[in-house]
Amino acid sequence: MPAAWPWAVLPLLQIPANLSIGLLRRTTKGLDDIGDRYSRRRRESWWNSVMGPKTSEFTARESFRR
Repeated sequence: MPAAWPWAVLPLLQIPANLSIGLLRRTTKGLDDIGDRYSRRRRESWWNSVMGPKTSEFTARESFRR
């Protein structure tokens, strides 16, 4: 296993950047729209790389089972 020490600090170093981005997105409508489009593009890219041409499907159950 690789040493955990350098990687254990990474989340702590990301807190200021993530907090700043989150606060800016809440206060600026344009930045929120840009961030939303960026996040959607990343999620769709991930989905396409994992699932290929398949689409997600959901079928609700008519009755619950216990």
